Amino acid sequence: MNSDVNQAKIIPDMLCYCFGWTKTAIATELIQTGKTKALHDIRFKMKTKGCSCATLNPSGKCCLTDVKVFINEKKEASQ
Repeated sequence: MNSDVNQAKIIPDMLCYCFGWTKTAIATELIQTGKTKALHDIRFKMKTKGCSCATLNPSGKCCLTDVKVFINEKKEASQ
């Protein structure tokens, strides 16, 4: 087995494994308010608490790009 492979469990709805942001939570916020605090919350917590993307995220990378893409897709779909 390759030790470089991240063994974190994939959770289909999860976008941010470090701070618990799901697609459902972000989509619900967008529907209810037209915006989401997800990016601000993730960035703030990254600065204050730090993140563990390399071990918690199955991709082994930071989620910010995936979160931004998801938010933009949802906003475009609602127009």
